Amino acid sequence: MKVRTLVAAGEGVGEGGRLQRAADGWGVPLDACAASRRVVGDPLDVYLEGVAVHDDLRDVHVVDGIDEPEVEQCLVDWLAAQRVDPPVHLRTPVELKVQLLRPRAAPPREEADVATLVADDADGPPVEIEMLVVSVTRSRSTRRAGASPPRSVRSIHREMAEAVARMTHDRLHLHLTFRTIPAVLVTERELSQEGFDRFTVSPGDLPPSVLAAIGRGQYDAVMVWGASPLGFPRSALGVTYRGITVGGATVSTGMVPSRSELRDNPGVPPYGLPLHEWWHQVEGRAADYLQLDTAWPPKNHAVLEVDGERLDPRSWLPNGDSTVIAWYEHVLDVMPRSFWADAWGRGERAAPNLAQRARPTGEEVLGAAALVDTVVDFGAYAVPAAAPGATNPAFGLDWGAPTTVGRVVAHARGDWRDVALEVGEGAGWAPLPAEVTRDGDAWTFAFPPRALERVRVRVAGEVGCSELEAWAE
Repeated sequence: MKVRTLVAAGEGVGEGGRLQRAADGWGVPLDACAASRRVVGDPLDVYLEGVAVHDDLRDVHVVDGIDEPEVEQCLVDWLAAQRVDPPVHLRTPVELKVQLLRPRAAPPREEADVATLVADDADGPPVEIEMLVVSVTRSRSTRRAGASPPRSVRSIHREMAEAVARMTHDRLHLHLTFRTIPAVLVTERELSQEGFDRFTVSPGDLPPSVLAAIGRGQYDAVMVWGASPLGFPRSALGVTYRGITVGGATVSTGMVPSRSELRDNPGVPPYGLPLHEWWHQVEGRAADYLQLDTAWPPKNHAVLEVDGERLDPRSWLPNGDSTVIAWYEHVLDVMPRSFWADAWGRGERAAPNLAQRARPTGEEVLGAAALVDTVVDFGAYAVPAAAPGATNPAFGLDWGAPTTVGRVVAHARGDWRDVALEVGEGAGWAPLPAEVTRDGDAWTFAFPPRALERVRVRVAGEVGCSELEAWAE
């Protein structure tokens, strides 16, 4: 596997391809590691290595340093807290060259003034988050099986909800719905940052029964828990997927050792693990939905200095007296109600319609399932889009039985050209004459109501469609 070399210099140089985009601009904040420890003078280079996994930088360590242990540890901590944006799809070894104390083309970015945020807060009722917590009874990976969901999932999520309400002074409430699904999670095995065998479940691998439980447009957040295979008694680990929604909800998954209980690392209450993953959903919504580019909300891999006290949210590190919960108490206390109302807004949603009873389909399309997740506009979260190199992608609906339809609405992403509405006839497709009107990105196709089983919109080029609606008239 090719090793990517990143240069954290703020100069836009390096050989890391898409990874380099994440590193551009790191030079200024990394300089603070040297300046805060009064290391000044000639430019210095520090060489580090790590691994990029999805949007994490893991196992970051110095391979050629500058004989300044505190500066080097600061660099390691800062880099390990960063998110790789855009995420990588394959586990990628990374070499990092940090160039310290060089002239920078831009001044440090102004950070958000938290006191101003709180002062501008608006009164109002608690912000309610609809959270679905799913326990899946069985799992399978590399021919090994795991059985039973963690017995403590429900009680621990209730403790988390109580803690969030308390820490936010009732500005935020998690409304929990629990489901136990007798299905099998197919997991992937990888080596974690700590050297453990880690088992992950991506949203695309969720069983149909779990997807049915999530539904479309019912929940804001989803937590899916399963059992890691027998023979691997490792710490429970979770994963939160940035830029992805399932049924319109942000989603986290976690695997717990078979026939054991959900828990965090020693020194942290059990609810610390789901709280950690839910906070990654908060980070994702702030970046991808609200398009925030500030230090708040802080990332929960980053250490904070508060009133002279070092608060470290990383429960997996041997950091003595744990300050994990104190970290969350601080950030949940200072985030205003207006932030929660914005971050957990639902975006623009489609009203209940016939499309939500259909199976979404796509030809030359990635992520067709989201065509009926009710989400019309959810910031930078992914929407169904043409596959790379596509020439005539089609976005469709399949009811599997005759359904009376007289109007189809397609919400376009990108510049739609050569647009055509088609109806399924036998094993093929035929043009469906319709009156076409356009209101911004919404294309409406109206025609005399008729019984049909399949319908689709075909366009030209590499474009997307955020949502399909279908109406009887």
